[in-house]
Amino acid sequence: MISTAVQLLEASKESLFNPMSLNMFKKVVEAKDENEGVFLKTLYDFASHLVAYNTSNIMDILMTTDEMSDFSATIDELDEMEQNLNGE
Repeated sequence: MISTAVQLLEASKESLFNPMSLNMFKKVVEAKDENEGVFLKTLYDFASHLVAYNTSNIMDILMTTDEMSDFSATIDELDEMEQNLNGE
């Protein structure tokens, strides 16, 4: 359990300090002096990237390949059920 917590901490740190994340953060800092719309879009892009990257790293730790495949199949089934209920 402690080893999993350490792995999660390391994955989160890797997500934040990878070159792409740092480059995007630099753009956020540079955009703070531009108009509000540009700054907010840049901040949103950075936050979205960070959440997606971190979630991917964490899922690799918490789920096996088979579990991830089952999870993906369940999402597909739910999407199909929603389409059927909506008459699509």
